[in-house]
Amino acid sequence: MAFIVIAVILLFAGERALAKGLILGTVFSVLNFLLMGIWGPSLLGTSQARARMTGFASIISRYIVLAVPLVVAVKSSSFSFPAVAVGLFAVQIVIIADHLLPGPWMGKGGSE
Repeated sequence: MAFIVIAVILLFAGERALAKGLILGTVFSVLNFLLMGIWGPSLLGTSQARARMTGFASIISRYIVLAVPLVVAVKSSSFSFPAVAVGLFAVQIVIIADHLLPGPWMGKGGSE
């Protein structure tokens, strides 16, 4: 949500490429996070060899997912590459901010 608000502000400020790049990176960051949630439970309760193969397939598929917006940003001038790169870390940034920043806008905050 925070990254969408920042993208809208950038859009109104006339920074269309930055806004589009931030949204593109954020969408693929969320998709990557969802894929981790899908693949994670499939590693439990299986043999070590099967868990390794599933884990490896998970990593490769998520790398491919993360590469898509980067390739799009390199090939197209309508997306800002640095903004896409920042957007790809959106989920991680929000998780860390939720932990470090107390306040009603970020949930409970802290290590509670």
